Amino acid sequence: MRDLAVLTQHGAPSIAAQILQHGAIFDSGRPVILAPQTRPFSGLPQRILVAWDATPASVRAIHSALPLIRRAAETVIATVTDDKELRPGQSGIELAHLLARHGGKPRFMALQRGSAGVQERLLSAAADTESDMLVMGAVRHSPPRNLVLGSATQDILAKGPQLSMLVAA
Repeated sequence: MRDLAVLTQHGAPSIAAQILQHGAIFDSGRPVILAPQTRPFSGLPQRILVAWDATPASVRAIHSALPLIRRAAETVIATVTDDKELRPGQSGIELAHLLARHGGKPRFMALQRGSAGVQERLLSAAADTESDMLVMGAVRHSPPRNLVLGSATQDILAKGPQLSMLVAA
């Protein structure tokens, strides 16, 4: 079966591990579950936090996670509202309605980024909601853009996952 890759790592990844992760996420065409060695991916998650920003990558991540979302006791859709503006029809509330029609048990949570980065805010929300998994899209940016503006995807790859994460590009 080649529908999903699962990568486990301990702590911050080495350069070689980051290259492997980057290749799996951006070049395989498949979703990847990144699991910390301290909290290995074992079984179906009961509570899933979905990072929603209406990008094509987040849509692909949610589509890939749909079998897990259907079986979870709850799916929390989190949008960092002061990060980027969503167009009409792309809100997390509308996504919650869509996931409910697909058999999920969703609820929406608006997050304020404030002085924290997007990754820190999402991980804080995952801890607050006692989520077993974070689902998010991965976007590849140019190195100069990452340096100037930062990237939640790069932050996760550089620091390593704090909980199991389903990532799709």
